[in-house]
Amino acid sequence: MKNKIIFILSFLIIYSANSKVLFRRPNKRVSVQKKYKKKVITKKYVDNNFSHAYSKIINLYEDLNKKTYIWLENNCANFTELILSWNAIRPKKGKYSFFVSAKYNNRWSNWAKISEWTDRSQKTFSSSKNNFVHTKHVRLEMQRNKKANGFRVKVLAAGGANIRNLRALFVSTSDMNKFIFEKRSFNNKTVIIKGVPKVSQWSVKHYRAKDFCSPTSTTMLLGYYSRKGLFNGMSKKLSEHIKKIASKVHDDSYLDIYGSWPLNIAQAFDCSKGKLFCRVERLNGINHLYDFLKKKVPVAVSVRGYLKGGFKRYDNGHFIVVVGWDNKRKALLCIDPAFATEKKMLRAYNLKDFLRAWGTSRNLAYIIESKIGRNI
Repeated sequence: MKNKIIFILSFLIIYSANSKVLFRRPNKRVSVQKKYKKKVITKKYVDNNFSHAYSKIINLYEDLNKKTYIWLENNCANFTELILSWNAIRPKKGKYSFFVSAKYNNRWSNWAKISEWTDRSQKTFSSSKNNFVHTKHVRLEMQRNKKANGFRVKVLAAGGANIRNLRALFVSTSDMNKFIFEKRSFNNKTVIIKGVPKVSQWSVKHYRAKDFCSPTSTTMLLGYYSRKGLFNGMSKKLSEHIKKIASKVHDDSYLDIYGSWPLNIAQAFDCSKGKLFCRVERLNGINHLYDFLKKKVPVAVSVRGYLKGGFKRYDNGHFIVVVGWDNKRKALLCIDPAFATEKKMLRAYNLKDFLRAWGTSRNLAYIIESKIGRNI
């Protein structure tokens, strides 16, 4: 009997102690949770800052006998790549030859010919004679982890070409080591550029039409400004112009391509009869692109690889024209010339998908404006 009483008393003592834990007031448990609640850290998105743009407006009227023009930038942001664009009236005879040079380790590389532009042909060149500075048709590239901090551009007129028809030079420099793929949210006001004509690269009866995305995109940009009355000479049926422009942007070197960036830009200026400023540039991200859209400047961009909603995988690169931003759908509004009909050409590419495909081409863009904006 005594043992039974001891057992009952022990059970009551243990139960009483546990009940203090089991029957705590709810508000005390909440207060403990609040005290140790984890802080939510908002991710800060970083824009690219790998690219810089330089321009030189040229006035050569004072020297009638001049045959050569040299542009020198002795100190600029460090770069591993340089892209040259020129704005000139195509010579009626003779040719323009373009040379580039980079400054590294306080020394200048030798002049390297990068392109040639004549009345009937055009081509680009490559050279690897310098161990640290190579030219590769559309760009200059630094080698062996070297960076340049200055550049020179030389234009030589020969065979009757008039150097005074050279109007502007543009250089886009990039430090590819600083490039990042953007993975971000974007919450800017919807912008839609109206009046950009839609034309498919397949509208041209040509056995190389599949390679015409760049001249087709260039034609659409020119058609936009032509319809705004900035210059004449382009009919409403733009498909008639694509074939003509393609023949004048074809790289007659062994590359045998229609997508040479500086050649497309040079022809765009010539087609506009000097009314537009045209350049190749690597943009520093979606904010940079959006700045042009706000100014009602459509932009042709290069995309590469898989792009959800695209005509196919663009593994060899492909040009499309960006005409707006839809904030509700979080998508870039684009005209993709790979599609055959106007209805299908207008695409809304999701921001994430667009940034990946554009970033694979390192944010390459054709910029055509009626005047040079603040971004240059």
